[in-house]
Amino acid sequence: MEDQEDLDVTYYLRSKKRKVDDGEEATCSYTVDNHFKRKNPIMLMPLEILQNVFKFITYHELSEKVRKVNRKFKLAAEDLLNKSFKTLSKKLQNLTVTVLKAMECTEDDMEIKCLCRLLNLLDIINFQQTVIMATIWRYVYNEFYRTHRSCMYGGLILDLYDLILYKFTMNPYQIYGPAVVKDYALPEEIKHVIHLTKNFCIHFDKVSEEPIKQPLSISGCKIVDLLDCATHAAKNVVFERTTGNTFSAKYCYYLQNAWFVAFGIPPDKEMSLKQKQRMMHMRIRRIILAHTEIFMQQHHYEREMLVRPNPIIKKPSVVVYTGYGDVHDTFFCYGAMNDAAYLQKFHLQEEQNDEDGEDEFHNDGIIPNPVQLEEQNEFLLIPHLGLDIDVRIDCPLAYAPHKFIKENEELIRNEEKSSNGMFNLSIEFNFPGAYYPRLPTTYNYQKRISTRQY
Repeated sequence: MEDQEDLDVTYYLRSKKRKVDDGEEATCSYTVDNHFKRKNPIMLMPLEILQNVFKFITYHELSEKVRKVNRKFKLAAEDLLNKSFKTLSKKLQNLTVTVLKAMECTEDDMEIKCLCRLLNLLDIINFQQTVIMATIWRYVYNEFYRTHRSCMYGGLILDLYDLILYKFTMNPYQIYGPAVVKDYALPEEIKHVIHLTKNFCIHFDKVSEEPIKQPLSISGCKIVDLLDCATHAAKNVVFERTTGNTFSAKYCYYLQNAWFVAFGIPPDKEMSLKQKQRMMHMRIRRIILAHTEIFMQQHHYEREMLVRPNPIIKKPSVVVYTGYGDVHDTFFCYGAMNDAAYLQKFHLQEEQNDEDGEDEFHNDGIIPNPVQLEEQNEFLLIPHLGLDIDVRIDCPLAYAPHKFIKENEELIRNEEKSSNGMFNLSIEFNFPGAYYPRLPTTYNYQKRISTRQY
């Protein structure tokens, strides 16, 4: 009897049955007690509050995980990443001004040495930030013509910059310590930034820029933006003018102790114009990175010798960078070296004969034309190294170089239909030293395409 009562009060797992028109029974799991699922409260937050919450998350997690959750998280995370990277330049400039003022207020040799090493490291990371900006700005911060929108998804780089800036302001000895103990030594954070910058730029070109529909036109004067990053290259503006909607300019760059050689080879595999453009961007960026890093070290040495009252610092050691590779039917070889390497390779006899001689060879004289040389003495006047890059541009105003756009932003914003027209870019690499090994001394790269948006 007790067992029967227990069965009556048990909970039945089967759903309730209801009768349909034909007399059969059907089950239905719906009850009046069901409620709609409530949204997560964080999804109801305004975007500004959501970004304040995201500030407690590392940039690496924002770029790798958070921005992939949903559309709202994507907008908030990408906006935070872009703003953080854009403000880096201002922060680095403020720190540089602070260090320079501190150097003016002290006379102690050791303090000046520490401040010089801090200033050197600021120069390095500021240059790396400039190269990244030249690579991504047309796809991240561009407001002048329609383009594929991307973001600064290098969260790990931003985390490193935050860590470096924190140490600069709170514990500067952790930054300049290695450089004070050993000349030209870099902290691990700075080395990591340099390494990640190279990898990120290559990845961005290949994954974010090349696959889009019109990368040849949308990239605009990206090559000029990269060349403008070369802080230790001589730049001559032949002319720079605007005619209505058209921007025209000619620039001449000179990279000391650099070389660039290109010659034809049997074609290996077909490459699209997009791939060739990406490889040219990579080639230019490698030359600029190597040349600037090499001569920045030389500049740091000269500055410290001038600023410190009792300087004891060794000269930069021999540094040589060489890159090479083939693209379809052309083989490229390029690179740069510092003054110590140039002296060792080309002026070793002069160094042995004259110990007090000047150890810098800038090749500032007039470069003779190899074609017009007849005598051996004239042939030897050709400098061994030194690269001239001549750039000629005719393009819509909105596609002008980044430096020109920043200086004439209002003019470009007020120009109607500034993104339509023909884009013409012609670059001539001139390396007279290639005449010694009987290689071509010039190489021309051209790009002509319509920028009309469909």
